[in-house]
Amino acid sequence: LEGRVHLLGGAAGGTRLETLTDHLVLEEGGWRRAAALPTPRQGSGAASVAGRLVVIGGGTGAGVFSLFTDLSAVDILEP
Repeated sequence: LEGRVHLLGGAAGGTRLETLTDHLVLEEGGWRRAAALPTPRQGSGAASVAGRLVVIGGGTGAGVFSLFTDLSAVDILEP
């Protein structure tokens, strides 16, 4: 988006999986922290649409019988 790389969400390991709301932007000189994602997520997709960043799906937290629970949320960011 506008020549920048966006890093969205993720997970922290350990005995309990923690999904993250991190939003980092790579610009000249390094990474800067941007506004956090409204929904914690990992493994999501993203697209640039009309100058906005659309973050789709992924997973959150630990599921009952799996590593994470599917997420159907769509977040629209204006970086």
